[in-house]
Formats: sequence, structure tokens, C-alpha cells
Amino acid sequence: MKTFLTAEINRWKDVATAVVQYAGDAAAGIIAGTISVENLVPGSGFRLWVRDRDSSPKKKPAAASTKFKNALEKNNENCHILKKREIEFYFPEEVHIEAQQGDSRKEEAVRAIMNGDQSAKFRDLATASNYTTAQGINLRNLLRKHLRRDNLDPEICMLVEEILIPWRKEILGVL
Repeated sequence: MKTFLTAEINRWKDVATAVVQYAGDAAAGIIAGTISVENLVPGSGFRLWVRDRDSSPKKKPAAASTKFKNALEKNNENCHILKKREIEFYFPEEVHIEAQQGDSRKEEAVRAIMNGDQSAKFRDLATASNYTTAQGINLRNLLRKHLRRDNLDPEICMLVEEILIPWRKEILGVL
């Protein structure tokens, strides 16, 4: 059975997509206006910037996240600040579990982090629990294996269905 991600990639084969990561202070140039978005990502205006909220879901997004969004929107860019604290909270739990390579103590730490209140940063919680955080090619492989439509977070589904799919249709000239 194909994963949701594989099926979506096949459906989008005629549309190029890219992920450009701007973590932490790397976005400071965009916020300050010293870096032009067009210099970073040339091409048409079909860009969706996704930013971690960097604060508990119970609080307003961190000031840097809000400033980043405002700077992009001033340049007619589309930006979405995540409702959960960080992107890792959107990965299916199975991704985090398998990354622990069968260590039941770490698997319990994963479950506690994933079901916690997100008052602390994901990486801080993972480090304190000696939890293995999947990264790079390992993360990509685990997402390919475990990401399915039925375990994709509703917020991510909304971004795909309400923004990305209509863009795809517009680009391909599909009604």
C-alpha cells in the first residue's frame, strides 16, 4: 500500500516543489528587510512559507514568528504560522517511535512528549529524555514509511487542500 506522501508525489509529478529551510535567526534578514525574498526563491508567486510558532499553543506565536510572517506578507507572500509549537509535533508518532530503535524507555519518552502540553521546545524535551531525534535522510525515510492520509495532522491537510492543491490546478490549467 502506498503511503499518502508517495501518492501525493505521484499526483504532483508535473509540478516542481521545493522546501527551503530558514530556522531560527536565519530569517532575521527577511524580517529586517536586508534580504529580498526574490533573491532567495526566484520564480512565480506560488510559495507557502511555514513557520514554527516557537511558543506554547496556549500562547501567541513568538514575536520573531509574527515579525517573519508580517515581513513576508508585506511582500505579498503566503505565510502560515503553525498552531503547534514546532514541526516535530506534526510527525506521526510512529516516526518518533521507530527512531528509538526498540528502546522501550525512549519510546515512552516519545509518547510523553507527543501527548504533552508543548510548554517546552521539542528538542529540549528530547534531549532531556535522551530521545533520538530523526533527522536528514533518516527522517525522510521514516516519513516516507509512516506518513499516511489518515495520520496527517488536520492543519497540514488544510494547507494541502486549501492552498497547494488549488495552486497545482492553477499551474496545470485544471478546472
